[in-house]
Amino acid sequence: MMIIIREATIDDVEKIVEIHKSDVKKWYKIEDNGLVEANYDELSIDERWLHGGQWMSKETYLHHFRNFTSWGGKILVAVLNGEVVGEIEFIDVEEPEPYGEHVSVYVLMIHQRVRGMGVGKELMKAVEKCAKEKGVKKILVNSEERSLGFYRKIGYGIFEAYTSIEIKINTENIGDIGSLHYEPLTGIDETAVYARRLIVGRFLDTKSTLYNIKIKFPLTELSLKFFYFKLFDNHCTHFIVFRKSNMINHSLYSWLDIKYGDWETMSNVIKSALSIGEKIGLDKVLTCVPSRSLDRLRKNGVKFKEIEKIPIFVKYL
Repeated sequence: MMIIIREATIDDVEKIVEIHKSDVKKWYKIEDNGLVEANYDELSIDERWLHGGQWMSKETYLHHFRNFTSWGGKILVAVLNGEVVGEIEFIDVEEPEPYGEHVSVYVLMIHQRVRGMGVGKELMKAVEKCAKEKGVKKILVNSEERSLGFYRKIGYGIFEAYTSIEIKINTENIGDIGSLHYEPLTGIDETAVYARRLIVGRFLDTKSTLYNIKIKFPLTELSLKFFYFKLFDNHCTHFIVFRKSNMINHSLYSWLDIKYGDWETMSNVIKSALSIGEKIGLDKVLTCVPSRSLDRLRKNGVKFKEIEKIPIFVKYL
């Protein structure tokens, strides 16, 4: 069995979509009485998106393919017996420590029927080769707990553990935060956020998060609106972004102008962000924070529901 890794082309778009579709067991259509099981062909582009994002239809993935590569991202595919059965997307990133300069894996997906055959390992080896050729010494991957065995098997360890949490925006959570000094913005200052640490809402690295915020996809029913704020706190300036949606979770991201590990300030920024979120009509937000900061959040009076662990895997080259 020979697995060939090559750079993806436009001709691979439909095959890559099929790889991601293989991970979905059931498809659902939105009707007046809720979600109804349906065939893939019955779904709108927006309904397909709800099952896994831009990879779920040709129209949105083609848009992503062109934009991701224009941002400096790279897409590789794995070919087995002449068929495209896996893909990986990655991008070069440079952030403040502890993340530093690294290659970040944006997505890795293997067709369901060939998992366990070494396809994912070969794709990761190809990414490592690309990183070494550029002189980058570190690969980081935001993934899921279920992938722990796979990454350990190919030489990766846990770099940082994050936990996604849902926070209700109410008086109990906001509490008395005193005078709130903030400024609405029309967009995100990329230079400013690259100089700060994305600690709240680090589902992905800074560059990938900015990509997700800035790229507009051809959707008609699903609304994704972003609100930007600069928060002034104790001689520091932080940046807050909310994603407000009519069909999926509202999300919170924050780039903090603090030393990594300052959980007290992080808690205060989150409470301030919740107060701002209330003003733009949000009732709850989904975000993620370092797992070791959860107790500090609770001690500071932030009540939340833990959703899932998001381990960040690392390999030093």
